[in-house]
Amino acid sequence: MEAEKKTPKLFSGVNNTLIELSKDYMLGLVTSGSKSRVERDLNATGISHFFKTIVTGDDIKTPKPSPEGLKLAIQKLDKLAEEVVYIGDSLQDYEMAKAAGVYFIGVRSEFNSLNSNHTDYFIHSITALPRLVGFK
Repeated sequence: MEAEKKTPKLFSGVNNTLIELSKDYMLGLVTSGSKSRVERDLNATGISHFFKTIVTGDDIKTPKPSPEGLKLAIQKLDKLAEEVVYIGDSLQDYEMAKAAGVYFIGVRSEFNSLNSNHTDYFIHSITALPRLVGFK
């Protein structure tokens, strides 16, 4: 018997944050999840249209913290590493961004594995991102 699939729910503030960020920035998604699950979840939550590129665990050989997925996303977006900000909620996200030469912003989530006292990053609420990246 197939396990029941849960309908994903967005964290509070995510949709509005994506709306604000997409006004001024090209957004991409790098995740370790499978392509089929990620596409299903993005469509179910109605946010797939925000992302100009999506790199999943199925698109790479070496998972996070390897920078392979992030470098692929940067290439697909036709950007340079120094033009990119990676937003993540895990130590693997931070290590991947650092290995790719990309600026990192840590956000709080229920999956958070970031150290709040780390010297290389601060942890922020997701709703603070438009102000942080836009320096508004």
